[in-house]
Amino acid sequence: MEKKIRKFLKIFFVALLVFTLIFIWSNSLKSREVSKEQSVNVTGWLNRVLSFAIKSILSHEIVRKLAHFVEFGALGFELMILCRLYSMKKIWYVNIIFISMVCALTDETLQIFSGRGPLIKDVWLDTAGTVFGMLFAFAVCLIISEIAGKNKKRMKSNVE
Repeated sequence: MEKKIRKFLKIFFVALLVFTLIFIWSNSLKSREVSKEQSVNVTGWLNRVLSFAIKSILSHEIVRKLAHFVEFGALGFELMILCRLYSMKKIWYVNIIFISMVCALTDETLQIFSGRGPLIKDVWLDTAGTVFGMLFAFAVCLIISEIAGKNKKRMKSNVE
């Protein structure tokens, strides 16, 4: 049963990774006007949702930067989970950061073709998002293995 779950998770996370990259890069191909309109709409929605908790209003520039961080955080999370599922060596953690930087450079390069300019600071922000996503995935894996270890001990003591 565990092999079937592992195989399903591998397929699921590969598909999710492909979807995430398509999402990131398709946003980069949007024109400056469309991209700004989209971020203004998201900013308005976030301000309405968060109005009960914070008094200051988020600007669409902050939301744009958060979007970079979150998108690449998801990418880092997915890549880290795939490393764990495929039992890759720890050296791959460095490769994940390199892969994300290549994805971020591709992202910024695509923006040239949509009439927007590439920003080096966005590549660094994307990389920081990746590292955060990796750390989050690592924490999730630790929690899951801790829970699984406790369940194994409990099942073993029930059998005895």
